Amino acid sequence: MLKSTFKYFSLLFVCFLFFSCNTIKKAKKEENLSLPSRRLGKITASIVKRNSKELLPREYSFVLITQNKKLRIHHKLLGDNIWIFFDDEDRKNLISAIENYLENYKKGFSEKKQKAYFGKVPSQMVWGLLNAAHTAEPTMRFEYENLKNNKPYFIIANATVKSLKDDSNCPAVKMAFSPAQCKKVLDLIGEENVSSIMQNIKKDFEEYDEQDNFEEDIFDTKTELSNEEFNEEFD
Repeated sequence: MLKSTFKYFSLLFVCFLFFSCNTIKKAKKEENLSLPSRRLGKITASIVKRNSKELLPREYSFVLITQNKKLRIHHKLLGDNIWIFFDDEDRKNLISAIENYLENYKKGFSEKKQKAYFGKVPSQMVWGLLNAAHTAEPTMRFEYENLKNNKPYFIIANATVKSLKDDSNCPAVKMAFSPAQCKKVLDLIGEENVSSIMQNIKKDFEEYDEQDNFEEDIFDTKTELSNEEFNEEFD
């Protein structure tokens, strides 16, 4: 009886160790390197006033979340801060849509205007007066619309959908970019710029250069400064 009890508790102990090790391994697997986000830049473009073709100026800020290469676009609408997130693949789809728009702008739009003329992608929208109070997952359409002086503008728009956490509805946004503004967007979110940023982060992270006579080099440089400048430099 005593031997059976001992075997039983031994088995429980082994199981406990096994699951504990698995938990630690899983935790290690899920651990990610925390990388800083990179501000790509800001562009002044427009929003389209609801139920009209009037353009209102808006500042859009573009941020690359380097940990997963998501693109975040921020602007303000009716007092709310609005952040729209695109996965890396959908950032590339946005680039293709803008390039397609610019090509059509040069040649002329041969087909009849329609919704999602240049495609559509899933997105995540976060909004709130002061912070990220609500979250939804609207589909963002890429299209064009003839607006100011009957000229075609590139449009990023969505229909309102329910929030994931409450009964509120996400804003229906309609962002408008001229050809010149689109080219600026491409400079910010394009693959060349994003790849360069990721390579620089990798380079900074892996940089390791031990310099001989480090202290001597510093003091050699300081000999050219006056005593006052030297003291200010090290304060």
